[in-house]
Amino acid sequence: MKRILFLIPSFQLGGTNSALNNFLSKIDKRKFQVDVYAFDDNGPNRPIVDKYAHIIGGNNGGQTEGKVNQSSLKDLVRGIKRFLYKMHIDISPLVFRRVARQLSGNHYDTVIAFQEGQTTKFLTYFRDTFKVAWIHCDYQDHLSINKVSPEINIYSKIDRIVCVSSYTKDSFLAVLPEMQDKTLFLHNAMDVERIKKLSEASLDIEVSREEGCFNLVSIGRLDPVKRFDQIPVIASKLKESGLRFRWFIIGNGPEHYRGLIDIGIKEYKVEDSVFCLGAKSNPYPYIKFSDVVVITSSSEACPVVLNEAKVLQVPVVTTNYGSSYEFIKDGENGVICTIDDMPGALRRLFEEKGMYSRIKNNLSIFEYPNSAIIEKLENIILKN
Repeated sequence: MKRILFLIPSFQLGGTNSALNNFLSKIDKRKFQVDVYAFDDNGPNRPIVDKYAHIIGGNNGGQTEGKVNQSSLKDLVRGIKRFLYKMHIDISPLVFRRVARQLSGNHYDTVIAFQEGQTTKFLTYFRDTFKVAWIHCDYQDHLSINKVSPEINIYSKIDRIVCVSSYTKDSFLAVLPEMQDKTLFLHNAMDVERIKKLSEASLDIEVSREEGCFNLVSIGRLDPVKRFDQIPVIASKLKESGLRFRWFIIGNGPEHYRGLIDIGIKEYKVEDSVFCLGAKSNPYPYIKFSDVVVITSSSEACPVVLNEAKVLQVPVVTTNYGSSYEFIKDGENGVICTIDDMPGALRRLFEEKGMYSRIKNNLSIFEYPNSAIIEKLENIILKN
């Protein structure tokens, strides 16, 4: 049996951790013993991970052969940011080296950094193991947003690099073409049974269907890349056209960005149509309840909510970020448009009943290709 370790930043809600849950639920436990280590042991996703894998350190008191003090990374790395940043001193290599050495006492066959950034940097400190780095972003955007240079010194130490879509693979290799031979793409797995079961739960707010009123939902972290602050603008144009609708926004994030959304809702006078509901540990009833899932993002790597919507047979209207065409066939199982064209795209979808019915019918026979994805994942893990 192979021993596998996944490295993640935390157990907070989000697309990357949803993808992790789905992979963990599908990995054959007869072949693999799976551990998970988080820099920050807190977060609502922890109980879900705990169902599928052994969590190293933290609140479960798990003592490994290396007796890892899980809080060391969280506390010391935060301390670095607080006290040493202005001094241009970085002692994270000392922390990473020590904790990696302790974790290595468990003799893992494969260690996987399941998110770019600090987890991948941490991965490079493991010795005598097969190292896999996952990229869940448009790498060129990642470099630009975080104002960092191409991380060739990090990725040159990795044995396999997995991107979550063909588009993100191309984006990564456009920056680091020398990584071509060890880079591939693998779409996220989906726990279809769990998604469908959770979608049967009741909504946790009082809302009922109204004849002639359409229900929209947008889900994700409140972050500028999601462009949720544009929803009030789009909503106002839909109202001007006479469309009746309710648009639910699900997610959490920085207060200042939530404030921008709230200001927009008031400025564009859509308080009766757009509702920020905060984070939901179970957003699936809202997807199932909705007529359309709307994605307003400027960039997505492998949009989890898009595939969750397809699993629940709910049409998607999405902006035209690079990977959108990889998951949606425009006009067949969803709609792709620019952010400026979104009001018109939504209106056409609801007014042209034949178009909506065609998309719904196509989604009714959709099956997510989990078996092929998991087979490819296991081959990645075993190939060392």
